[in-house]
Amino acid sequence: MDVHERLILAAIHLVRPLVTQPEEVRAEVRTDAQPLQVVVTVHPDDVGRVIGRQGKMIRSLRTVFSLAERSLGTAATLEIAG
Repeated sequence: MDVHERLILAAIHLVRPLVTQPEEVRAEVRTDAQPLQVVVTVHPDDVGRVIGRQGKMIRSLRTVFSLAERSLGTAATLEIAG
């Protein structure tokens, strides 16, 4: 399993428990940006749940995700799309 696949799995693992429609969660790695961007797409009704009040949830998710990306020895950011 390569680094991109591991980043995708980490992002999906973090986001799925938070949404009401986990089957709609998708992730992709965009390699055209530096650092890499992992874009997680959720159902439009779930975007607010993932972002949280005043962005607290997404900040927390990004903190945990940063630990995963560092352990893989790469630089990546986590973005949410709906």
